[in-house]
Amino acid sequence: MGERKVATLVLCGMMAALVSVLAWVSVPLPISPVPVTLQTLGVLLAGGLLGRLYGPVSVAVYVFVGLVGVPVFAGGASGIGELVGPRGGYLVGFVLAAFVMGLTAERVRSRGVNGAWALVLLALGGIAATLVIYCAGVPWMAFVTGVGLGEALLVGAALFLPADVLKLAVAVPLIRAVDVALVRAGLR
Repeated sequence: MGERKVATLVLCGMMAALVSVLAWVSVPLPISPVPVTLQTLGVLLAGGLLGRLYGPVSVAVYVFVGLVGVPVFAGGASGIGELVGPRGGYLVGFVLAAFVMGLTAERVRSRGVNGAWALVLLALGGIAATLVIYCAGVPWMAFVTGVGLGEALLVGAALFLPADVLKLAVAVPLIRAVDVALVRAGLR
């Protein structure tokens, strides 16, 4: 196996570990079965830094590790019950969101977009990725809990918008700064 491939696999593992650590920052909401966490920040970073292939791979590793019993999900949860419970759709959405963010970041890099436009495009990709998480998580939560879609939108998406905007505000410039540093170092 080549050095580059080994480095990529190590980065995938590191990003999976980062998502795991960020999931432990968990604030339960009294009216929602889904807590506010920082793991979505990790998902955006994984996709944005590793791209459309390895970003989702790293997030899928995170999900797999949690499903087999390692307590890496929000609040230290783990097991298959998380996938079939009200939070399961969000876990699936994380993998898809990493793909969307990765695809966006790759396009920004391959087209040589710089400056404010790069930040705008990455922000749009982050918004799309966040919407993917909501689109996977909200209907799943509604189905599992038996609440209507309107209530699920409130307790599974609307409550999270302020925190998700802040996570996006952190992820976008961080992705861009790391990309610029990697290019300057000749590593990208």
